[in-house]
Amino acid sequence: TQQDVAPAIELPKSWDDYLNSLKRKQRHEIKRKQRRLAEVEHKFELITSAEDTQRATNDFIRLHKLSSADKHEFWDHRHLKFFRQLLPTLAERGWLKLYFLKIRSERAAAMLVFDYHNQYLLYNSGFDPKKFKELSTGNLLTAHTIQEAIRLGRSRYDFLRGDEEYKFRFGAQPHPIWDLSLEASALDL
Repeated sequence: TQQDVAPAIELPKSWDDYLNSLKRKQRHEIKRKQRRLAEVEHKFELITSAEDTQRATNDFIRLHKLSSADKHEFWDHRHLKFFRQLLPTLAERGWLKLYFLKIRSERAAAMLVFDYHNQYLLYNSGFDPKKFKELSTGNLLTAHTIQEAIRLGRSRYDFLRGDEEYKFRFGAQPHPIWDLSLEASALDL
């Protein structure tokens, strides 16, 4: 049975090709938001080392918690311990990219991406919905990471599980996720 979908973008060779693949309205929105961002002091920050990841994890968790009540509830003691151990290990292997969008030197949005097998796999993201709301920091960081994946020659940008509308606005196509049930008699056990 189909459990969910994993929206993904098959990446073209250039950012311009990607933008041209979007619907006109979305292409206009990305460019408009990027122009608005250019009017304020900002910086895209990329964390890849294990040591820097360890220091930046708290900011990722803080921004993730602020994004929604569900995300806030996710961070129990067990998850905090697991991710604080896991993320530096993934960074050591070169599989982790932790992105931030900084506005006036403050981390305003965060995105945790796995860079694995020539794909960008968006695990999760976060932003403060009250600060810098007018800038759409989450959308800007998503666009930036898609642009980075294209620049690095990755073949696919996978939003992973979930059919949130914003994923489709960025041009993702749904790929089904299936649950498979096997009966012991069918396996001749």
